[in-house]
Amino acid sequence: MEQILENLTGFILFGSVLWFWIFTSAFILVLFLSDIYENGYYAFVSFLVFLGFLHFKSNLDMVSFIQLYWYTPLIYLGVGVVYAMIRTYFYGRKPYTPPYVNKEDSAEEVRELKREALKSKLKNNVFRWWFLFPVSLINWIFTDLLKDFFNAIYSKLRKVFEGILDMGINSVSVEDEKEEL
Repeated sequence: MEQILENLTGFILFGSVLWFWIFTSAFILVLFLSDIYENGYYAFVSFLVFLGFLHFKSNLDMVSFIQLYWYTPLIYLGVGVVYAMIRTYFYGRKPYTPPYVNKEDSAEEVRELKREALKSKLKNNVFRWWFLFPVSLINWIFTDLLKDFFNAIYSKLRKVFEGILDMGINSVSVEDEKEEL
C-alpha cells in the first residue's frame, strides 16, 4: 500500500505530475457526467482516450501494469456485475408512472406499462452500472438513497412540523396581517 501511495505522485503525463492529475480529474468528471445523464458513450470514449494518453504520453507502462495486476479487471468486472444486479432490482422498485396511463387501466396493466418502459432503458443502464460501478454507486448514494432516507425521516416527522407551522400561522391574527399589507 505504501508503494502505491509513493507511485501516485510519480505518474507523469506530458512531462508533468500536474497534467496527469488534471487529466485524471477531467476523466473522472466525464464519468460522473456520463452516469448522471445516462449516456455510457461518453464514458467509453473518454476511457479509450485516457488509456491512449496513459500509454503513449505518460511514464506508466500499461503492458507491465496489466501483466502484474492481471486479476484486477476480473475483480472489477465481478463486483460490477453484482452491483448491476442489485441496482437493477432497485430500479424495478423505483416508483414510476408511464406518461400514457389511463385512469381506467387496471393495476396489472399499469404494471405492464411500467415494465415495458423500464425494459426499454435497461440494457444501457445495466452496462453503465456494470462498467462504471464505483462512479454509479457514489452517484446513486448521493442522488437516490440519501433522498429516500431524508424523505423517510420527514414522513415520520411531518405531523410535528405541520403542527408547528400551524401554531405559527395561528399566532398571527387576521387584523395584524391586514396591517402589514
